[in-house]
Amino acid sequence: NFGTGDFTVDFYARFNNFNGPMMLLSKEVNATDYYKFGVSYNSNADHLCLFLGTSPGGTCRSWDPSLNQWYHLAFVRSGSNVYLFVDGVRLGDPGVDSEDADSTASLRIGATPHGSQIFDGYLDELRISKGIARDFSQGVPTQEYTTDSYTKLLLHMNGENGSSRFEDSSLFTRPAFAREGQVTGAIDRDSRLTRYAYEYDTSGNQIGTYQFIPNAAGGG
Repeated sequence: NFGTGDFTVDFYARFNNFNGPMMLLSKEVNATDYYKFGVSYNSNADHLCLFLGTSPGGTCRSWDPSLNQWYHLAFVRSGSNVYLFVDGVRLGDPGVDSEDADSTASLRIGATPHGSQIFDGYLDELRISKGIARDFSQGVPTQEYTTDSYTKLLLHMNGENGSSRFEDSSLFTRPAFAREGQVTGAIDRDSRLTRYAYEYDTSGNQIGTYQFIPNAAGGG
């Protein structure tokens, strides 16, 4: 939960395909709170976007990436200003968004909470920092991140492709698991691991997966 304070969300991304709107990260409590927090890329409009609070428009900036190329993406709020960076270069002018981004929902990675707008590609070194607007003007990290007191989530994404377990290397402790619709499979008892949620059609057939991270009690 970011509230109305400073934060930084940054990671590396590589696109395998462009599928129109693709949600890289999202949090939702209900339909009204869809935009409590979201990060997306829309290949139809060539827009990289950050959504906060309940405003439908978000802060979007033009960006035209290439397939199969790694990019460092960063989304930063400092005071009431929001910034979008690609490889350390700011996209356009700062936006203004001081909306409350708190939400009790789980964080979804690679899709909306409903399993739509699926991101087809790779993510690496996902870091969520609260209470700091990190500066990327002097360059972007080229090695694995190390955690600090501001880091609330840190996923190195090491391991085999298709893995359903990613260790959280931050210092922050969160609940071990959460039930999400018809989530199945063994419950992971390690509170530092994330899990995959499973998407089902109306007949109960599994049609896809997306990763989710339980929201931390106590304002993480």
